[in-house]
Amino acid sequence: MKPHILNISFVVLSGLMVISCASFKNEPDRQLSVLDRVDFKKIEGHYENYPSSIKTRIDRELYELRHRQLTLWSELTGESQFNDSIGTIKDQTVIIKFVSNRKAVAELFYKGEQISSKSLNGKIKHGYFCYRGSFVLIPFFPVLYKRSHQKYRVGLTSDNHLVIDNAWNYWMFAILAGDYNKGQRSLEFARE
Repeated sequence: MKPHILNISFVVLSGLMVISCASFKNEPDRQLSVLDRVDFKKIEGHYENYPSSIKTRIDRELYELRHRQLTLWSELTGESQFNDSIGTIKDQTVIIKFVSNRKAVAELFYKGEQISSKSLNGKIKHGYFCYRGSFVLIPFFPVLYKRSHQKYRVGLTSDNHLVIDNAWNYWMFAILAGDYNKGQRSLEFARE
């Protein structure tokens, strides 16, 4: 009888992980310059660190999202710029260079001086450079279950703006309660 319960638990957990992954919804009015493995370097360049456009679509909100500075640097690297003022962020630029179609380097500059640099590992997929997807699972089923899935992708619009899409899906439940948070954010950054 015990192996039967373990099999059912495994099937339920596997099903929950597969059907509730974060996925991107494409905007029909956005005109993209498609990236592929041959011309991926056209995304290289100098970009403003402060977004020119932000679009957020939240399907369901588990808790209010923390207010943080949305910058190109924070979206590329995951490093927070919470302590930087808007004036400082607007004076910063980010340079993106590709080493190969699977590796890029992002460099943060403030008034011409390099502050930081970080490598990004990813791959060209469906016309985007996809990177830093994360997946966290806490499987104390059925007492507590938490899953967090996040994906990022970078693209280029036809008018040379850099686009970063971030899709997330958090899901958790305990014995008597549960909820989830699902959404997508798209940011555009002007090329300098």
